[in-house]
Amino acid sequence: MKPFPLLLHANYFEQGQSLDRACRLARELEVDGIEFRQHRGGFPGSNSDESPGSDLEYLDEVCRALDRSPQKWVSFGAPGVNLMSSDDDLRARELEKALIYYRRAAERLPIKVINAFAGILANPDKTVSPLEYHRHGSAIATPVHWRQAVDGYRQLGALAEELEFRFAFETHAVYLHDTIVSSMTLV
Repeated sequence: MKPFPLLLHANYFEQGQSLDRACRLARELEVDGIEFRQHRGGFPGSNSDESPGSDLEYLDEVCRALDRSPQKWVSFGAPGVNLMSSDDDLRARELEKALIYYRRAAERLPIKVINAFAGILANPDKTVSPLEYHRHGSAIATPVHWRQAVDGYRQLGALAEELEFRFAFETHAVYLHDTIVSSMTLV
């Protein structure tokens, strides 16, 4: 018996496989489910369409694939909600879009955990390589960045509590939650 569910990540299917193939393969491999991206990824027919409703259309595609090959666990991850922007209106739109998306997803799918991201926090100095992880994310975070992330996830957390799922921050380079310490601080 596995102590934790084993999920395939969408990265494994972004070399041209279809969502249907991803869901069939997860069942064939007898894993517990899949972590999809929150937005369209590299699946055939997908694009980076940012038009209103495109994420919900993608969610519809995921649901159709899961109807044909159900999974015990379904999660969504990157890119998540951009709470690092200094633009108040952009953050408000991001939150509203996420609240709608997660509500729809949780009403339709067996969501237990969402792999959470608070938005990329890259060093504004373009001469700093993205591979210099220690010069991005929490290393350059200001009190404003921390407050924006906390305020945003308080709202998202209320939705998660209502719909009985959880957020788990992925410790990932170039995000506010890029180390175990910064992830725990955010939580």
